[in-house]
Amino acid sequence: MDIRVYKHGELAFTIGDPADLARRVPLEPEEGYELDPDDVAAWRAAETVKSVRREAQRRMMVLLGARDATHLDILVSNGSREAIRLLRKGAANWTPDEMARAAELERLDARIEAIRAAGDALERMVPVPEDADADTWWPAT
Repeated sequence: MDIRVYKHGELAFTIGDPADLARRVPLEPEEGYELDPDDVAAWRAAETVKSVRREAQRRMMVLLGARDATHLDILVSNGSREAIRLLRKGAANWTPDEMARAAELERLDARIEAIRAAGDALERMVPVPEDADADTWWPAT
């Protein structure tokens, strides 16, 4: 997402991240630089959606005890593979430990889906709430 920067009504340059703006040019009124307000609004909306996704990911990491995003992906993948193996074996053939593990996997899956559903609902809000990381918007863990 580029933001257009104008000087005295003429396009001066574009930037990909408003955080880079201060490094590119000091924006002071007497210099005549202006940001395109539609670009800024679109960038803020995109950043807010990204923050909702980061918060959902953070909550899933806490739930599963993941060290980072890569570890989260590994844990989810391993859980899916384990669930598939259990399904192939068939519930009638599970040991007591496998029954307990299947119940745990199902519980974790339901909690992950609840986090994802809350994140999806937040992303659809216009505007996305500024406090989208507050516990009130998310399921209890």
